[in-house]
Amino acid sequence: MRLLKDGTQVKEYEHNITLSVHTKCPEKYKLTDLETGQQYLGNTPDSENDLSWNRMTNSNRPNKNFDFDVNELALVESAMKYRIGRLNIRRGTVVKESSRTNIDNEIKQIYTLLGKIHNQKVWYRPKDGRFQGGG
Repeated sequence: MRLLKDGTQVKEYEHNITLSVHTKCPEKYKLTDLETGQQYLGNTPDSENDLSWNRMTNSNRPNKNFDFDVNELALVESAMKYRIGRLNIRRGTVVKESSRTNIDNEIKQIYTLLGKIHNQKVWYRPKDGRFQGGG
């Protein structure tokens, strides 16, 4: 068995298995090793013996793949909601309109981020079709 970064265990076979992608546009594909996190980008081979995947390096590129478990992500969401509450309190005490505008902009950014997180969640629904309340 192999242990993936998310804690999932997967079967390891005794023999190699070849996975193939047939495409007219190899550069649009990215391969991620879920055990190591290493990533590869598809490329157009120069010859028959050339590799079809180029290993990505971390140099000069921002990390776009963060590894949070559900509890850690819930903590981030909770902190953002707390920040919104504090900003709303502060908004009621500021005098300058520019300060109020800055607070409104930060609140909008936080709500946008919370929306992105919400939209990426996979919601559980029982396979037997019964309703599962969420409130």
